[in-house]
Amino acid sequence: MSGAGAAGAAAPSAAPAPAPAPAPPPQQQQRQPRQQQPPAFAAFECDVVAEDFGKRIGALAVWRGALLAGLADGSLLFFEEPPEGAAGPAPDAQAGGGGGGGEQRRRPPWQVTRAEKGFCKKAILQLEVVAAAAGAEGGGGGGAALLCLTDDGLSLHSLPELRPLAAAPRSARATAFAWNPGRREAAVAARKKVVTYRLAGGGGGGGGGEGEGEGGATSGPAGAAAADAAAVGAGGGRVAGEGGEAQAGQPPTAKPAPGKPAPSQPSSGQPAPGQPPSGQRPPVPFEPYYFQELTEYTTPEAAEAVAWAGDSVIAGTRRSYYLIAPAPPQMVEVLPGVVVQMYPAVAPAPLLPLGAAPAPALAALPPEAAAGGGGGGGGGGGAGEVMVCRDSGSVFVGPDGKASRKGQLQWTEPPTAVIAAGGYAVALLASRVEIRSLSRVAAPAAAQQMPLPGMGVAAAAPPPPAGDGAAGAASAGAGAVFVASAAPGGGVRRLLPVPPERQARALAAAGEFSGALELAARLPDGPRRRALEGSLRLRFCDALFAAGEVDDALTQLSMCADSAAESALAGAGPLLLLRLFPDLVPEKFRPLLPKRAFGEPLPPPPAAPGARAGGGGAAGGGGGAPLALARQGSSGVAGPAGRAAAALGVVVPYLLSYRTRLTAAMAEAAEAGGDAPGAAGAEQAAAAGGQEGGEAEGAPRPEAVACVLDTALLLAMLTQPDSGAALRLLQQANSADLEVGGAALAAAGRYAELAALLQYNGKHEEGLELLRKLSQDPASLPVPPAGAAADLAGLPGVWAAVRYLTTMSPAPTPALAEAHAGWLLGADPEAGLEAFLSTKPPMAPAAVLPILQRHAPDHAVVYLEAALRMGVASPGDYHGLLLSQYLALALEEEAGGGESVAKHARKLSLSDSLTSRPRRDGRLFPNGAAPAAAAAAAAAAGGAAAAADGGRDEGGGGRGDAYGRLRALVYSSTHVDPDAVLAQLPPGALPEIRALMLERLGRHRKDTGQVVDALTTLGVIRATGDRLSVRRAISFFLENLQRQLEREETVGAIGEDLFAIALDSPFRFPATFTFVLRAFSTLEGIGKTLVPTYRFSEVAQPYATELLQLQDAASRQDFLLTQLQQQATELGQAAAAMPTRVAAISETMDQITAGDLKLRVRDLEGERAARRAGIMQAVTLNTVAGMGLLNVGTQLALSGRGGAAGAVMAVAGALGVLVLLGLKRVQRLDKFEKDLRR
Repeated sequence: MSGAGAAGAAAPSAAPAPAPAPAPPPQQQQRQPRQQQPPAFAAFECDVVAEDFGKRIGALAVWRGALLAGLADGSLLFFEEPPEGAAGPAPDAQAGGGGGGGEQRRRPPWQVTRAEKGFCKKAILQLEVVAAAAGAEGGGGGGAALLCLTDDGLSLHSLPELRPLAAAPRSARATAFAWNPGRREAAVAARKKVVTYRLAGGGGGGGGGEGEGEGGATSGPAGAAAADAAAVGAGGGRVAGEGGEAQAGQPPTAKPAPGKPAPSQPSSGQPAPGQPPSGQRPPVPFEPYYFQELTEYTTPEAAEAVAWAGDSVIAGTRRSYYLIAPAPPQMVEVLPGVVVQMYPAVAPAPLLPLGAAPAPALAALPPEAAAGGGGGGGGGGGAGEVMVCRDSGSVFVGPDGKASRKGQLQWTEPPTAVIAAGGYAVALLASRVEIRSLSRVAAPAAAQQMPLPGMGVAAAAPPPPAGDGAAGAASAGAGAVFVASAAPGGGVRRLLPVPPERQARALAAAGEFSGALELAARLPDGPRRRALEGSLRLRFCDALFAAGEVDDALTQLSMCADSAAESALAGAGPLLLLRLFPDLVPEKFRPLLPKRAFGEPLPPPPAAPGARAGGGGAAGGGGGAPLALARQGSSGVAGPAGRAAAALGVVVPYLLSYRTRLTAAMAEAAEAGGDAPGAAGAEQAAAAGGQEGGEAEGAPRPEAVACVLDTALLLAMLTQPDSGAALRLLQQANSADLEVGGAALAAAGRYAELAALLQYNGKHEEGLELLRKLSQDPASLPVPPAGAAADLAGLPGVWAAVRYLTTMSPAPTPALAEAHAGWLLGADPEAGLEAFLSTKPPMAPAAVLPILQRHAPDHAVVYLEAALRMGVASPGDYHGLLLSQYLALALEEEAGGGESVAKHARKLSLSDSLTSRPRRDGRLFPNGAAPAAAAAAAAAAGGAAAAADGGRDEGGGGRGDAYGRLRALVYSSTHVDPDAVLAQLPPGALPEIRALMLERLGRHRKDTGQVVDALTTLGVIRATGDRLSVRRAISFFLENLQRQLEREETVGAIGEDLFAIALDSPFRFPATFTFVLRAFSTLEGIGKTLVPTYRFSEVAQPYATELLQLQDAASRQDFLLTQLQQQATELGQAAAAMPTRVAAISETMDQITAGDLKLRVRDLEGERAARRAGIMQAVTLNTVAGMGLLNVGTQLALSGRGGAAGAVMAVAGALGVLVLLGLKRVQRLDKFEKDLRR
């Protein structure tokens, strides 16, 4: 029969189309356009395959886009979809969606392209397309086969030839079967038994096909022996394994499959579905297949449904469901040398009662439901899960028989059949077809009903191959579900899966965003998927935000992804976030907020939780509402303002996160050659916001986004309790708008933050004036200070101004410094000096000293001292000026006494405090709080007082701190002019300083003899010693009194004399010195005991001064006369003693000539050599003695006299120490000798 004839014989004439529904009244027609309801969710769309089919359909299967229908008379029909554009009948009104059903697709019915009459002798009960070889895609490509179940049993046929390949033994009168593609096993329910088979063969030569496992067809006696052993296997189990049951190439217990021996071909010139075109070589025929019977299980009742759950089998009867968990296979030696694999039979375990369901219904979840694949709904099933229908619901059971999910699917009535396809469960009810999502997070809205009554047979098309996407699914109808009426005269419908985008948007419109996002995740990764996910998450964010779940809303917003927003420089993230908080965006920046995102127009932003209606904004249109929220409810938990403030508290961390990423991206762009971010962001943002139309062309510049973001952050922080976050934000690089931020900060009384903002934007005059008011006149401010500014009254405000000046970049100008130096120095001189010294770079002394002369002349000396120590001032330029200041203070101390000394000590101690203070933090308010400055100032003041108390005992031998510093400067500085100092010294004042200056000028005596005689008179030098070496040493030091000597120079000049002095030890410490010092100490102690402020130096100072003045006056008046008299006397004495000296010289020479007088010369070099020899001799003797004692001790120890040996060893050790010390002395002598010879 030709193809056309077969189609005509199999399909009756189409029934006339039903009458169209009456048109609605005009009023309804006018109202309908006004109501825009969200689209109803639809997972599938209904498509007509066949109308009013005249015969009863028993089974359906899908292969290569063709629908295979098995009829009750044993025939097999191939339905194919007509080409695009073919005309068809009017759509069936019953096929459309009611109550969420899918819409009717206007396509013509399918055509029967092939009919196999008498394919089976009895009614076809079940069909399934499987892979002919293990590992192939079932039903999706070449090498497919058809499993067919009739009352005669289960058989396997090739496709497309429909050639019988194998038949399952003992499967007659079977009611259902289930195929396990992974194990290539079939479970067949026949009466009260469930038998499992393994499909083997297909590999040729009897070697066993793929998926056969360890068993295979084997020829010879071994196969017969194994078959005989299987017949007596324990527990009724069947045998499969190393032994076969027949000769190679012959299927065991093979029966010819019912049907025609060769399939008929369509009469048209086109080949049958799946067959090669004419002129091409036909495919290679299949090798013989056969079913190996594995195990037989007995059920209490006849099983009518069966399904695989992993390695287990679930069977359903009219009353209950049973779980069959196969026992592990066992290797049994049935004959000597013959080992077979046994599958013991187990008793099925009761699982669930059937309840009110008319018949058992099972559906194994496909793998794509677990992996998240498939074209439709949310995944979430698992491989090995089975959907079991009970009453009016379906529960999910795993391989262990336990519920694999907490929930269950509910149907409106008990289903007659269920099937899982594309992530959805399709249930055939008596009155309709219902669809539910298999997702674990299935949304209640992900449900659909189709008014298709009487449907009893269903089949699912294979899912689209991975990576094909929706286009591949639509082109081949992949993932579709076919349903047919079980009664004659019914129809066949195809349920095509709706594209995931449409499903996701429908769920989102219903408020089920989690399910919509799960659907979007099933799309292939790419811009299309990211755009859909971003759009859904943005709508989800709006919904959560409107519901008050701000944290969850911001989490969804942060996960948005868009090709235009993937770069942080685009700024889409923060602007989308700020769209939810329009009060945080000033009016002039609101045009920068995005109008579109992810290719779609954005809806109006939802109202903030608890936001007050009509919340306008002051301060440039953006600061009033947040400030109002802060005042009304930021500190409480009740009221709309409190909820809005809480929402802003949640948004701040997200804004900070966006800011961090944006700053990093801008820094990278600046390094790559772009514009560096700066304070110009506000101007750029305002310019971008002021464009025509209120929307910037393209993406806003990063600087503009940064300005909007930082301004919004500042406004949001102002609504929260003060934690220092706003101050930390403004003390670092920021882009906050000065106008809006300044007005908001001033309105909130946050003047510390305002000062930081003014400093960063270069408004230094305004910032310093603000700090002056905070410190000196806080009552003049319009709003009472709040936050960190509340602690800036008084001294903390002064130090805040100092830090303002010292952290400025560039350094303040002299005009700015002088404008504020008066109140700074008046409030705290140390603070004013710190401002001059710590600017970067420090101000020049030439600019600072005139300011100090006008505002604080008494502290010029403190500034000079600190500036010289810190390297700010040059010693050559300012040592003379500093000495003059010290000299004036020292003279004042001479006249004023102890009070002047204490006063000057306190003042001069400020320089020590200034130079010792650490200067590391470059922020206006370190640690983010103003009180830290007050603590630093208090600590500095305490240090200054302590230094003042201690300064009374320092320097100058009790002459006051100023005198001590003057003395130290005179001794150390080489830039002091002695003549200028002597000119400033009044007669008799500061004799020590005068003597030092005279020494600088060389006006001191160098009479070595007088020095030696004076020291001998005092008892410091012993009279009987060698005075020649002492005289030479003292003369050398007098000659070099004005300069620092090096060791090498001293040893080279008087080294031998120093050695002689060391040997003779002529110097003594007289006992009278000890008694005098003891008397002074006793007097000092008695005086301090009686009067704590008593100082011996002050009491003795007038007498010493008078004595020194008298001596100095006498020396000045009689200096010239004394010098003349001395020179005349010396000349006269020399002339008178000349004859006597000549006679004495002549007498001495005669005595020498006669030998009566011998010259005695001290050989210092010989003395050193003799001393070295003596030391070496002692070392040698100690070495010999020590070695001898060591030998004796060793012998005593070997002889067992431990005590004597220890004593001898100790003596030897002591001698060894003496040897080492002697060698050290010799080494020092050698070094000294070497220095002398240089």
